[in-house]
Amino acid sequence: MKAIYLPYPITVLLFALLLVIGCRRTVAPYNPCRDAVPFKAGLQISEIRGDSLVETDTVLINTTVSFKALSPMSIYATFEYRIGVMDTITDKKEVRLYFDDRNVSPGDLIKVRLIAKGEPNLACFPNSKTVDTVEKSFRIIHWKDAPIIGKYAGYFGSDKDKTDRQVVEVRHIKADSGYTYGSFDLFNIDKGCNSTITNPYLLPDPYNVFFTRTGARFMVFIGGGDSTGGSFTFVNSCRAPSGVLLLKGRDTVTAKFTYSKSRSEVTTRINETFEGIRIK
Repeated sequence: MKAIYLPYPITVLLFALLLVIGCRRTVAPYNPCRDAVPFKAGLQISEIRGDSLVETDTVLINTTVSFKALSPMSIYATFEYRIGVMDTITDKKEVRLYFDDRNVSPGDLIKVRLIAKGEPNLACFPNSKTVDTVEKSFRIIHWKDAPIIGKYAGYFGSDKDKTDRQVVEVRHIKADSGYTYGSFDLFNIDKGCNSTITNPYLLPDPYNVFFTRTGARFMVFIGGGDSTGGSFTFVNSCRAPSGVLLLKGRDTVTAKFTYSKSRSEVTTRINETFEGIRIK
């Protein structure tokens, strides 16, 4: 059989045509509803830790609570909060209220209703409603009933091989004439360098409305005091650890903090972590 040879330009043209046909991809048409979400109200009830929120369903008496409307919802939404027996609060995505023993008592269950009104995306969700309601509740508790109280066994982050199991304890100190609901002590977060942090920031403070440092599920600890004039004070601790202990779920705590190597080396702070599981 005699072979047929095509001229070089035609060969190149056919090769290019086959290459284009082989590489052609089908481009899907633009779908404006691909990332759309239906209009729906969401509500988060939280304790306040600095600039962060810690979601919870139990709140220590004499603390501030955040009520925050969550996405997905229309950017044009308006809100109505009905919190306990208080008057309706409108047109705020987040509301913060202080619950002290002048208006609530330990054990009280506070019911919350959020009514969100908005303009739904009817082009993508033709059956979407324009008003959505969500209801939640939380309970006011005595400081002695804080769920973070307990003993937690685990390891510090610097213990890479997990050979030195430690126990960190959050303990409630009973009430006295000065503090109606008591206070908290945190033990062994400094890994045995004296056992107790007596922390003035862990006391119930009815005047500290917007800067709560202690909650049912978190503690901000400072080893006897924060830096003053460039130096740390060391009370009941030779390392002056400062950071946050956070309860996750029911039985796990995590901590992120810094500490000083010694009293003579206070300016260089060392980063440390801890994670433990409840044992009591």
